[in-house]
Amino acid sequence: MELSHDIWHEITDLLAGQSDKRTLFTLVLVSRTLSIIALPALWRDFSSLKEIVFTINSFAPEDDHFIRFHLPDESNGETPDGRWVSSNVDIKPRYLSRACTVLQDLTHRIPERARIRMSEYLSYVRSYVHDPDPDEEGWDEDKDLWPLLPVWLGLDGTLFPHLQHLSIHLFGGYRTEALLSLLCPSIDDLNIEFDEGSVEPETISTILDAVVNVGCDLRRLQFNGQICPSPLISTPSAFKNLRHLEIVINISESLELSSRVSIVDLLSSLPSLNYFYCDTEAYIMPLPGSDVIFHDSLKELDVYGTAFEIETLLLGFRFPFLVGLELLTRQGTPPQLKQLHETITSRSPMIRRYMLLCNHLDPNPPTLTDLIPLFNLALESVICRISEAFTALDMEALVKGFPNLQKLTLLTPTHFCAAEFYTILSQHPRLEDIAIPVDLQDLLSPSALDDTTIPPPSHSPSKSCMWSLRLDSAKNLPSGAPQLEILVKNLLKLFPRLSKVFAMYNPAAAKEMERIILALKTDVV
Repeated sequence: MELSHDIWHEITDLLAGQSDKRTLFTLVLVSRTLSIIALPALWRDFSSLKEIVFTINSFAPEDDHFIRFHLPDESNGETPDGRWVSSNVDIKPRYLSRACTVLQDLTHRIPERARIRMSEYLSYVRSYVHDPDPDEEGWDEDKDLWPLLPVWLGLDGTLFPHLQHLSIHLFGGYRTEALLSLLCPSIDDLNIEFDEGSVEPETISTILDAVVNVGCDLRRLQFNGQICPSPLISTPSAFKNLRHLEIVINISESLELSSRVSIVDLLSSLPSLNYFYCDTEAYIMPLPGSDVIFHDSLKELDVYGTAFEIETLLLGFRFPFLVGLELLTRQGTPPQLKQLHETITSRSPMIRRYMLLCNHLDPNPPTLTDLIPLFNLALESVICRISEAFTALDMEALVKGFPNLQKLTLLTPTHFCAAEFYTILSQHPRLEDIAIPVDLQDLLSPSALDDTTIPPPSHSPSKSCMWSLRLDSAKNLPSGAPQLEILVKNLLKLFPRLSKVFAMYNPAAAKEMERIILALKTDVV
């Protein structure tokens, strides 16, 4: 039976999404028709230019290379750094400058047939995610190829003319110029992670100016490093279509006030923003009593700071269509989380996903009282660090306060009694995914549950047929039968729709539990 081209395209897209280049390469060799379909998927995503060098050399005669990385012979006075050279170039000791040798050595172009084919392949690349290991020998070889290969291949423009996603880790040895050589108008997703040193505002300005000059219409921008976000405000019109902004500030010391940016000015210049991550340390918060600014586009907000700073930000803005809110509070947060939650419900009544992670050294994690104001929201997902004083009654009040809850993740140094807490949670009809630190010991006995503790058999239907249990923080998780089977049977009494188990630190036990679940459900059928 012959498959249509649309189905083959779906197959190749699926293989590309799974990074299965071996299978895609096999499809390329099957027939000319499949080659035309599979090649764009094969070349869609890249993480190293060495694969391009390998392909270039595949056009060379047997046992020959068009291009290779030359390791220097320091005894002959060569520079200690390696360099890319054409195979028919004789390496001479007179080459002392790496920058000079790289440009002079790669002067012998590949044959026209191979050059045209390589140009076609490179036009298929849509994503280049480069994150090399600095401890690996030769880890910076790609850096010299970024600006060099387009010239050597005789390309009119940049190496990847239709690139959409560019992600690069700029270690200290990487030049900004090399990064800029990859920019092209089609890029709409730019992610740059800088090294641990302080990044000069001029560097950020240079990159953003190049983005504007090249004509990139950025929808997603991520910076990670010790940087100042002020260049973003200098040319706001260049980012009018920006939807996702993430500036992660790796701060070892507090920023000077002169280096901070007004968060009011920043968000006001980005009216189309859907997602924003910010560290309050890098921004000047709104003044108390100042005009409240409406930002109608923001749907996801991720903030790192003290409870007071976060509340100050929320008091200065209204985000009426905010759906997801993630807060990470610094150590020493004062006990005013209830007030913060009251502000959240008044400023963003549409929130459905909420996460609050206090610093693990913070002596004031939220109690049930601190969380009560959130009951006014129709929350579907809650991830929160809670006080170790949380009781079974508190848990029951919590789940009753969130009738739409589907995912619940609680973090605390205390391990709760599994049977008691799982019984409460099992009576919540819409809950589909839970992760709570529990001691499973009381569920390892065949008589752990009886008719008075298990929930009634009828449950309201859920939107999902997948029910997940996360045991990463569970205590006394057994590693083998028969205790695993006893645990599964008791869990199925509580959660009849249980089908997926996660245990990051004991994947073998999780896999065996899923096998037992499938076997027990098959037997019932």
